[in-house]
Amino acid sequence: MYGPKEILVRWCLVLGLAMLFMMAMVPAAVAGQSGPAKSGNQGNPGVIPPQAKYGGMTYGEWSAAWWQWAFSMPVDHHPLFDLTGEDAANGQSGHVWFLGGLWWANDAPPPSTAVTREIIIPSGKALFFPIVNSELNCVELAGTECCPPEGVPNVQCIRDLMASFIESLTNDNMYATIDRKPVTNVVAYRAISQEFSMWLPENNALEAWGIPFEFGEITPVVADGYFLMVAPLSVGKHTITFGVKNLEWFMDITYNITVVPGKRQ
Repeated sequence: MYGPKEILVRWCLVLGLAMLFMMAMVPAAVAGQSGPAKSGNQGNPGVIPPQAKYGGMTYGEWSAAWWQWAFSMPVDHHPLFDLTGEDAANGQSGHVWFLGGLWWANDAPPPSTAVTREIIIPSGKALFFPIVNSELNCVELAGTECCPPEGVPNVQCIRDLMASFIESLTNDNMYATIDRKPVTNVVAYRAISQEFSMWLPENNALEAWGIPFEFGEITPVVADGYFLMVAPLSVGKHTITFGVKNLEWFMDITYNITVVPGKRQ
């Protein structure tokens, strides 16, 4: 069985895309909530300020939605197990699309520390990405002090376990660029979720990671990490890189994105 530290390391490898498009403008309603751009979005044009809401939801609420999306699909044709970008549209809906890093099965070594995906997205979609993120629940932590065999799960214990790692990260550990322009002050974009639940299908990610769970609902779940919500990109081609460095492990992800005209919703 995995211990809390081993589980946390696996989750910390769930990297996402930190994204900035220098020509995209934050919608006026959102910008109005956050004050001057420099203080609100940390000088990153097009990035929704971390204290603002987008689509009526906070960063923390979107982080829960990201995990629900990520665990809602079987491993086959899963966007995060995919090395090419072919499956990027799977599970996407609404006015916000999710992208992420690289997942792999527990019985296989990481395919590479560098991955390039070619994806196509419709215009008008905001993009929500984790740079480094984690989630934990009592399926993964069964039998630990956070989730004793008998008794009520200690949600604060679970939160503290994740926070011990998340709070140790600095801007020197995380990076992201869009068309060669770096995102600044990533640590300002921390998102902490409320308790939530997830529904996992058969052939799910937990099974691929050697954690027995056939299918069904998991609750409570909590999440923590660093995310960006990026306003819709202009039609055209963009190259985004992101990753983690200066740790015992690292990862380098490139997304080559083509934004095509899409129907208004």
